[in-house]
Amino acid sequence: MLPFKLIYSDGYDLNLGNHVFPAVKYKLIREKCLAEKIAAPEDFLEPEPAPDEDILRVHSQEWVRKLKTGKLSPWEVLRLEVPYSPQFVRAVWLSAGGSTLAARRALQDGCAFNFGGGFHHAFPDHGEGFCSLNDVAVAIRALQARGAAATALVVDLDVHHGNGTAAIFGGDPSVFTLSMHQENNYPYPKPPSDLDVGLPDFTSDSTYLRLLREALTRAFERFTKENVPALSHESPVTSHESPKKTPDLIYYLAGADP
Repeated sequence: MLPFKLIYSDGYDLNLGNHVFPAVKYKLIREKCLAEKIAAPEDFLEPEPAPDEDILRVHSQEWVRKLKTGKLSPWEVLRLEVPYSPQFVRAVWLSAGGSTLAARRALQDGCAFNFGGGFHHAFPDHGEGFCSLNDVAVAIRALQARGAAATALVVDLDVHHGNGTAAIFGGDPSVFTLSMHQENNYPYPKPPSDLDVGLPDFTSDSTYLRLLREALTRAFERFTKENVPALSHESPVTSHESPKKTPDLIYYLAGADP
């Protein structure tokens, strides 16, 4: 048995067939983990869909209404780049619930993995690039609202810039956003994260790892300096102690793309 939990639901698969976004990958990863005995069935937890209360901590009422009722305009569907269906709506609500569950288990066990989610192109009032709900943002706001975490660091290593996440948390000192991505790639424009590392085409592995180490160092340094309200209720500080130098929660986005 693993010392941490893996979050997965069959509902993550949109059954899109031969689509540029192969949602079947979530199921295939689970099957591979089981086949190679990387994980056992008891290592997996199945999430519930995120409650609307948590979704609305990030997304506008109008956008949530459109998603739940299917009242998206042709342009909004085109911008999403995936066909709309009730199954699609359930999948993204499940992904948000999965990222929230993963965060809760990470606080409990030290680490957790959500096989779905990472939909960093979703903005409060619209979706784009396969992303309709920003599950990581929903999870962070849900834990903050419940007092489980005060601060978070988002480390986004998808090939594309995390534009939705950057826009959602812009100006919020409790959440530090780091996006390391291919510069000459979607999206355009790229709203600023707290720290952006735009990589040129054909960046080598060694250069990538060096820049990542430097970016993480800078992120933790800036997080410590800038996050005055960085302490959770579980980490009290007296006048004789130094403030904690890490956020309560760290989200690593490996990339939701194929």
